[in-house]
Amino acid sequence: MTEIDYKEVGSPEDRMLEELSELLQAMAKARRFGIDNICPPGGGKPSEVGKTNRQLILEEIADVLEMAPIYRNSLLE
Repeated sequence: MTEIDYKEVGSPEDRMLEELSELLQAMAKARRFGIDNICPPGGGKPSEVGKTNRQLILEEIADVLEMAPIYRNSLLE
C-alpha cells in the first residue's frame, strides 16, 4: 500500500483499483525485465530500489489481499 497517512483516503473501490493496478504494473515490469531483475537506483520508487521484481509482486499481492475484505465488506453494506 501507499504511505500510511493515505491508507484510508478514497473509497474502498478506489483503493482496491489502485492496489490492483500496482500489482499489474509490478507483473508487467517482471515480464519486461525478468522476474529476478533488481530495481536499480532511479529505476522506480525509493521503496522499490534493491528489490527483485519477484519481491515487488509478492508485496503487491499482500496489499491486494489486505484490501480485498475491506472492498468486499463495502459491497455488502
